[in-house]
Amino acid sequence: MTRRPVNYYGAGFLALGLVPLTAVIVPLYALGLGASAGQVGYNPLCGDKIEVFLRIDDDRIADIRFECASCAICKASASIMTVALDGKSLDEAESTRSEVERILTTDTEATLETQGELAALAGVRKFPARIKCATLPWHTYQAALRGEAKAVTE
Repeated sequence: MTRRPVNYYGAGFLALGLVPLTAVIVPLYALGLGASAGQVGYNPLCGDKIEVFLRIDDDRIADIRFECASCAICKASASIMTVALDGKSLDEAESTRSEVERILTTDTEATLETQGELAALAGVRKFPARIKCATLPWHTYQAALRGEAKAVTE
């Protein structure tokens, strides 16, 4: 009998890790053409590295993109983040970021009906060592917004 691999995170979540929605080759952003903020995030425990680029217009996220060399969890989380934050006011974006932190660090029930795409992140809670992979994009977004030197999860 052949054993099928168990998908702990959900097929949709891991698909985003393989083909992220808003990951782009970002040479124009990297050159500063179009981005009003950007930051590099790094997880020294596993080697994940991500760059998040933002364009803020009138206290609203007009565009958010990322480029990364990371595990599928980090890529999927970054993909979810860019879709969830694009077009939101900075206050709405902070509320969304707080919701993600709550989903990843508490036993809060997360459902598609109440949290939408963010609910996919709840599966990561089963593997505490991987939570930093999922939070790295969000910490990097925050560091870019605040103009901090860098984002590091340790």
